[in-house]
Amino acid sequence: MQYSVILTPEPEGGFTITIPAFPEYVGFADTEQEAVDLVHEGIAFEIERLRTRGQSPPTEAGPPRILVVAA
Repeated sequence: MQYSVILTPEPEGGFTITIPAFPEYVGFADTEQEAVDLVHEGIAFEIERLRTRGQSPPTEAGPPRILVVAA
């Protein structure tokens, strides 16, 4: 399975990590490589959490579209 991951740069440095298929997951990493490592752990944890509840892991219809909109 593949999941889309969003790394949002933070003004003070590092990244906030979100995974649209797992909205309850939010992480923080200092580097992009650390974010990738945390994402692998986070996805594995979320899938296991769902399976212990008798639920199937989510699937994505496709990658999310990211739009930048002027305020």
